[in-house]
Amino acid sequence: EAVTYISARSEILGSIFYLSALISFMLYAKDKNRSNLYFFFSVLFSLLGMLSKPIVVTLPLMAVLLDYYFLANFQLRQMKERFVLHLALVLSALIVPLLSIPVMKNAALGFSNPELPSSSIYFLTELRAYLHYLRLLFLPWPGWLNFDTYFPWSRSLWELPTLLSFIVVLSILALAFYLRKKSPMVSFFIFWFFIILIPTSSFMPIEDAVYERRIYLASLGYFILLLLFLRNKDYRRQALFLATLIFLFSFWSWQRNIVWKDRLSLWQDSIKKSPLKSRTHMNLGFYYLQMQDLEKAQYHMRKAILLNPRSANAHVNMGVINLINGNYQEAIKEYNLALQLRPEYPAAYVGRGTAYKRLGLLDLAEKDFLTALSLQPDFAEALANLGILNALKKDFQKAKNMLYNTLKLSPDIPEAYLSLGLILRREKKMSEAIHMFAKAVELNPEYHQARYYLGLSFLENNQPLKAREQYDILRNKNLRLANKLLEYLDLYSKLKNKPSF
Repeated sequence: EAVTYISARSEILGSIFYLSALISFMLYAKDKNRSNLYFFFSVLFSLLGMLSKPIVVTLPLMAVLLDYYFLANFQLRQMKERFVLHLALVLSALIVPLLSIPVMKNAALGFSNPELPSSSIYFLTELRAYLHYLRLLFLPWPGWLNFDTYFPWSRSLWELPTLLSFIVVLSILALAFYLRKKSPMVSFFIFWFFIILIPTSSFMPIEDAVYERRIYLASLGYFILLLLFLRNKDYRRQALFLATLIFLFSFWSWQRNIVWKDRLSLWQDSIKKSPLKSRTHMNLGFYYLQMQDLEKAQYHMRKAILLNPRSANAHVNMGVINLINGNYQEAIKEYNLALQLRPEYPAAYVGRGTAYKRLGLLDLAEKDFLTALSLQPDFAEALANLGILNALKKDFQKAKNMLYNTLKLSPDIPEAYLSLGLILRREKKMSEAIHMFAKAVELNPEYHQARYYLGLSFLENNQPLKAREQYDILRNKNLRLANKLLEYLDLYSKLKNKPSF
């Protein structure tokens, strides 16, 4: 996943810093001179790790465990020599979360999101998640691998799968404690597995109960123990085992990369394995929405809402589909449902404002766009719609300022270019207007209205051949606008002069 899915690479980056900090810690402990350089790098890698991935928050605890097991030989007194470094690691792990509190307010992690379970339900679910991860670790069969796994919440400890998971997890931890002196390496790496998973698999609710990439760093102990086990075998058995392992993992990786080749295959595979998960249907529906296959998009969005009526994102996407289909009242209903679930949802306000605008309810539309901007001041789409609204109200200078500011925030909004082009065309700045219309068409070749005005502006700028090119493209896409442009082309050819439209 971390190879194909770019945002998962932070997991690998965080793991590298995590291990680097521990290695620096061990070098510091082994160095009789107590080199400040190793001290510095241990703290530095801890800070960098925290900036990469929250799992690094467990580093101070892991450093204590590492020290206790292998450096202090289970003697707490001997750990006093490294107390300052332990304290520095604790402080380094605390600084970054404290600085990140304002940023985390809008994150998916926390207790206030209505789509998240309670901390108790999440903890009970994670008891089952531990066994799910262990199964993937010991047998990563491609049929069990899933980008968006459906993992229902556990509501009670007395549910049989949850109770059995609790007993198994408790037994494994008891075994690790029992083996701490008899087999410290095995004991340490059992604890390693569970400690690494604490940030994502304990009491703090996260939207996803399980995710494959969470066991990347946790699996390190498994592979180290596997190599230690092979070390005692003869060369031929080692070679055969490793060759088999390399072949299987290579083949399975090839199979998974077929799934990851594009978004369609990825979400189809997820739905095949998780047909009851709302988000898989929503994401496949969103893909079809981008491909303008509205029938399939609508089917999967409705399925997503049926599976999870409290999904604000699914309601917003359903609102977008209704907007495109011209069902503005239905779109408003969907956006209202989204806002009931998540009152501070800028995209829902913009969507509802767009529906109001198309119904001619400009005051209501303006109120929604302003609300969206108050919630997210750099929301380019909200600013663009507010600019377009001001153009409809004939406040062209204010509209221009807003639209230019929109393009500074996000230079890939075709509607902003179209609206600016219309204002510039009105001001007789034809070259600038043509540039805006051309940019809108470049960003969205299916933006027929922008292509129509591009052809019309070419004609007004005495460039009939270029206007004809736009007509030739448009007649295969939107016959109504093509015929309208053709009327002006015919009039131009008759008058042999620039018409005054």
